[in-house]
Amino acid sequence: MNWFVLFVRSGSEERVAALLKGSLDTDVYLPFVPKKAYPRIEKGTVIKQMKLCFPGYIFVQSDNGVVELIRDVCPMVSLIKEAYHFLTYGADKQDMAMRGHEKAHMMQLMNADFCMDGSLGFLVGDRVQIISGPLVGLESRIKKVNKNKRTAVVELLLMGQARETTLMLEFMEKVQNI
Repeated sequence: MNWFVLFVRSGSEERVAALLKGSLDTDVYLPFVPKKAYPRIEKGTVIKQMKLCFPGYIFVQSDNGVVELIRDVCPMVSLIKEAYHFLTYGADKQDMAMRGHEKAHMMQLMNADFCMDGSLGFLVGDRVQIISGPLVGLESRIKKVNKNKRTAVVELLLMGQARETTLMLEFMEKVQNI
């Protein structure tokens, strides 16, 4: 499966994805908007809410290649005012399919509904150790942790560029260095 990334006006991701789903053959092209679990603390209680993982972007999954995407999808995209263009690697406008390693890292974080759920971990001195959830084994990608907000800033590659996204991370008690 190839993933392609469409740049759209922020705030219109869901609407553009719905328009594409209604216009495209969903057996061939599956537009989706990656989401993430994000904690909202209300009166001392943590409430999990869903937010966009990459505001301003829609992903299109397809078995087809770039030529078919340009033929089938790009004419529809040009008719939608909120959709701007597909992201590419460098100056080559035909290099639009997301690289396998980038896609693999994102797929490791996402469930079947293209949502990044929360993880559970603890601090060992200054290090984070994840014990459950999608961040297991990806501790090296965590750039910053906010224990009070129960979040971790994670760096991902998106079309060759490093992007940071904040994911939900619940903490157990801090463990001292051994």
